Amino acid sequence: PSGFGLIVTKIKPDAVVSFVHPSGWLLNEEVDLAIDRPRLDKSRPKGKSIVRAAEYRKAEEVGVFLDDAGSASTVEDVSNRTLLDILTGEGATDAKIISRVALEPNRQLITGKFVTVTDAAYAFDRRLIAVATVVGGRLFICAGEATDKRYKKSTGALLETSVRSFQVAKGVLI
Repeated sequence: PSGFGLIVTKIKPDAVVSFVHPSGWLLNEEVDLAIDRPRLDKSRPKGKSIVRAAEYRKAEEVGVFLDDAGSASTVEDVSNRTLLDILTGEGATDAKIISRVALEPNRQLITGKFVTVTDAAYAFDRRLIAVATVVGGRLFICAGEATDKRYKKSTGALLETSVRSFQVAKGVLI
């Protein structure tokens, strides 16, 4: 769509993920999954993030997260707690999944909300929207988040466009 950039990233050994993001946002590709980026994801477990685009001044982001699916063979088998742990990080409070809607088999649109507290002890209500799927024993999530006020005002539509564009291809050789 107009005003969006395309991200296509290879995930070792045999998967490719793609999604669109607002074209003015800063892109961070995390080639080494042991790297943890500052600020927006400081409380997330290391190694979960693959690539993200963000407007850091407004604390808005969209990105792809990867985790082992455990015993889940489809996204329907993944618990809300597992999703919230990946999507909100350890420092979030009042985290809650609002809805999980099947877009197609093994592909869900997820919405939620949570509260983050800054280093200066300010609390912000945040909203999230994500698309999740399980492919090859791995949980792939494309998620966007913003402050509740920005989400309702304008950013929610941008994030929804981004996460709905998310695709995972397995068995691709590049």
